[in-house]
Amino acid sequence: MNNGYFKIHRKIFESDIWLNPMELRLFIYLIGQARYSEEPYKQYERYDITINRGEYLRSYRNLADDLKYYHNNQIKKPSVTKIKRTVDKLEDQGRIETRKTRLGTVFRIVNYMEYQDLKAQNGTACNRVETGLKQACNNTVIKGNKGRANNNGDSDQDEKKSDPPKKYKKLFEYYCSKKHLINHRSFNPDYREAIQKAEKRYDFDFEDCKKIIDRHNELVKIAENSNIEALDNFKIRELDTLFGQGKYKGKGLICKDYKDDGDYYRRYLKNSTNNKSNILTGAELTRLRNKAEKTGHELIEGRDYMVKNGKYKLSKEGQEIKNKIEGEI
Repeated sequence: MNNGYFKIHRKIFESDIWLNPMELRLFIYLIGQARYSEEPYKQYERYDITINRGEYLRSYRNLADDLKYYHNNQIKKPSVTKIKRTVDKLEDQGRIETRKTRLGTVFRIVNYMEYQDLKAQNGTACNRVETGLKQACNNTVIKGNKGRANNNGDSDQDEKKSDPPKKYKKLFEYYCSKKHLINHRSFNPDYREAIQKAEKRYDFDFEDCKKIIDRHNELVKIAENSNIEALDNFKIRELDTLFGQGKYKGKGLICKDYKDDGDYYRRYLKNSTNNKSNILTGAELTRLRNKAEKTGHELIEGRDYMVKNGKYKLSKEGQEIKNKIEGEI
């Protein structure tokens, strides 16, 4: 089905779906693949399946193949689970309906016939469309903004539309600037979607998100240089995973653990003032040992410090000596 064209209302740019790349791609794909002819497709009647106008028969696995994309010069494919979650969202939003069959799932674009009718171009049917993109646009609510109209007939939502992308790009750059985190090559819309998910669930603002990034960076540093057994398999989280992925065998998102009442923060970060100063590089240890000799102190490996991953961690005794040296010099 590569011939002809289909219509998309300009209201799409004002719809909440515009901020959700996966939902947008899938929805547009289904509209484009849906049967346009008014004549039902009856090739699968022996399976009790009839494809009507505005419907499309496809398996979730094939949809995952259809929605491949390039990322970091590699072809990637969304998981079947992600496709199913996105379909569920589109159903909840009233954009599509589905029914299962022996050959796959039939996806129906709600009010497709009114929306794609050519005579709607003159405005007759378009004014009556209450679903799909236009319906979603009418239901879009931006937090803290009631959509007050200005003198140009546009709402003040339009004035703020450019702000979210800038905010998410800044958070992306802030994450990449951290020494112990992953330096992503380029901004991915998935990052924005993940942060929005965390914002919605935990009422995060810009500064809250920066704090989560700071705390994850700090815990990565601690895990790399500590002997804490519980952190042996600790993972560096990509930006979208940190904010958008659920906890393994737990409730909530991973970023929840870095909130003030979160598990990681309470167990490893809240009282980690010393953790920031008890990890030394080889050069730093050499300088400390030189200072120790000048003040009559001695640092002994195994008692005052331990070696791990090319770094040197001071023990409680070593930290006490360091504090004394700094107090005497």
